[in-house]
Amino acid sequence: QQQNGRPRYPTRFQYRQQQQEELEENDKLVASIPVENQQDHQSFRQEHQPIRQDHQPIRQEQKVSLAAARYALTRFPFAPFIVRLSNGNIKEKSISQDLEKYLNEQHQAEIQIASIRKSTTKCEQNEHDYLIYVKDSNSFCTLFNKQKWPQQLGGENFIFPSAPSFPPQLSLVIKNVDLRMDIKQFSDDLKTIHPEIHNVIRLKNKFQNDIKLVKLELLSNTFREELLKTGKIRANGLIFDIDEYLSPATVLICTKCRGIGHFRRQCTQIDETCNVCGHNCPDLRQHQCSNINKCIHCDGNHLSNSIKCPVIKEFRADLTKKLFSNKPAILRHNNNNNNQENQNYIHNTIDYPLLPLSQRPPTNNTSVMNKLDEILIGMAKLNESFERIAKKQYELEQFINHKNEQDEYLLNKVEQLTLSNNETKGNMIKN
Repeated sequence: QQQNGRPRYPTRFQYRQQQQEELEENDKLVASIPVENQQDHQSFRQEHQPIRQDHQPIRQEQKVSLAAARYALTRFPFAPFIVRLSNGNIKEKSISQDLEKYLNEQHQAEIQIASIRKSTTKCEQNEHDYLIYVKDSNSFCTLFNKQKWPQQLGGENFIFPSAPSFPPQLSLVIKNVDLRMDIKQFSDDLKTIHPEIHNVIRLKNKFQNDIKLVKLELLSNTFREELLKTGKIRANGLIFDIDEYLSPATVLICTKCRGIGHFRRQCTQIDETCNVCGHNCPDLRQHQCSNINKCIHCDGNHLSNSIKCPVIKEFRADLTKKLFSNKPAILRHNNNNNNQENQNYIHNTIDYPLLPLSQRPPTNNTSVMNKLDEILIGMAKLNESFERIAKKQYELEQFINHKNEQDEYLLNKVEQLTLSNNETKGNMIKN
């Protein structure tokens, strides 16, 4: 809106009041998230304080902000497919149309492209990268097969400088895979039975040690849903439990102060912070960097926005955990913002008359409810007993399988010793 030909901007008082309301909303959201072993609570304002001029590393506990939660929930869900062309005059719309037309005519496949973006960040001279983002998992599976791509896009040849990372929407986790099991043999057996499996990866913990979880990367969303429905998968003559793969959330890092959990427009720091050396300056274009990596979070020998920073790793783990444990609260917050747009709605009680009273007097159902509660408690205890029995049975099966393998190994050794003994006796008789 404009008045007298001049744009209408919020006053300083309105801007401060809006900031105060956002901080209060964020404090309510953070307070609703369950936090184990809480220590002294640090407010949201402390998280957004400017970085100190002495360049000491930031070691206070990071809190999950509303901006960080929204950033993690609204990023592109699939990594882009990158194609590199020598001609940068090709329109993004032309590439989208050529790709969709070729796949529809040659492979009878339909894809949904969310957007296409052009970049020259990692390109040499006269090279241009086109980043193709897809909307759903079926489109990702179709484009992941390079044999289905056309020879040219926009009348120009292209190459793939890199492959996209596999999305968690097409991944599963196999539980309780023995650490002594050969992962290559396990992978070959799975791929033989299920050709939809693209890759099998043994997961590691934070100390880079192998754990009993194995990640499956699938090239079929239908096959993934079938596995999730059954909850089981067979390999090497054994049946394993499977579950969804939950990937770490994307961390929001400010491009001005390199702080965690807020956008650049929300940053309260006056100067900009160098991502390499960590020093502050009014203008990074005039900054003379020492080119010595120094993280502002942990004082480590890496960039301040590096994902290998222990502070960023810890924040990402907390963010992932709290997004999954408190996702409905975040969605409710978004719904509250949408409901503010419907302030013109007026409720009329005449349109909603009261229901007539019940003709039958209310009865006392306390005894019935008590019996139902007792039945539910008994069923819960029965389920716990069944779970313990199933666990014991599984452990017994594992023990029996291991015992059979040991017995077979000992029998082979006995047969070898018997043959060796017979050969020795024969040689002694001949001599």
